[in-house]
Amino acid sequence: MINSPYPLSSSRSIVQINMSLSFQPHSINVIQKTCQRGGRESACLNATACFLALSRFPGTHSNSFELSVVAMLDERKLTARALFDDSNQRQTQLGVRVHTGETVCHNLPFHVFVSMTHTPELSC
Repeated sequence: MINSPYPLSSSRSIVQINMSLSFQPHSINVIQKTCQRGGRESACLNATACFLALSRFPGTHSNSFELSVVAMLDERKLTARALFDDSNQRQTQLGVRVHTGETVCHNLPFHVFVSMTHTPELSC
């Protein structure tokens, strides 16, 4: 038994965040390089992350929330071949303000240093 002058309480989730992720183009062509990054021929791609906040609280509310989002390109290799354009790193972080009932999307451009001997394995 816990003796505390403060009441203990718990609550149900009142906000649900749905997220979707899409890529353009859908695959990497190892023969066609579409851009140059860091002086190297590369394939440029874009990931689009969309967020939708749904309120489980009855009634109409104009709540907004600030999300801290970390995205990572994971190749499972020691040397990174896929990097985000904004940070030139495998990882990027952004703040996303979402409003209940509204979808907000953010573009996450990245590039892949492509060689004929290596086909990168990407996952997000």
